Amino acid sequence: MRYRSRVKWMDTDYARVAHYQRFLDWVDDGFQAWCNARSIFFKEEVDQGIGSPFVDVRIEYQRPITLEDEIVVTMILKDVSARGFTLTFSISKADGVIVAQGYQKRRFVSQRDLKGSDAKSDVLSILTEMQNEEADAEIG
Repeated sequence: MRYRSRVKWMDTDYARVAHYQRFLDWVDDGFQAWCNARSIFFKEEVDQGIGSPFVDVRIEYQRPITLEDEIVVTMILKDVSARGFTLTFSISKADGVIVAQGYQKRRFVSQRDLKGSDAKSDVLSILTEMQNEEADAEIG
């Protein structure tokens, strides 16, 4: 799945280069848009006592991006199970040059006792469908 955005002033440092923390924000924005488009809303999940925090995150920065660059976040969902999933991603400029890539491993956790939990069956079903979607489809 692809999500497009543009580097804004607030994303950059004094040299107008995107700050490293923003890369994961763009991935989260894209993943949330993808989930929302499939009727998974994080607020509803949290209201029902289930969260999906990161348990492992890796990002490899390869090139800088600067103010007003158009970026494309390409996401692929892998290893979907009742206990969690992995979201792999790459971030590229609009011309296809990859500027960063990595993954986020998430696990479902009960917010009541902060222990591992299973995803609700409807959420698991949607995530499984998302795992089979083409990487070149676009959202947002």
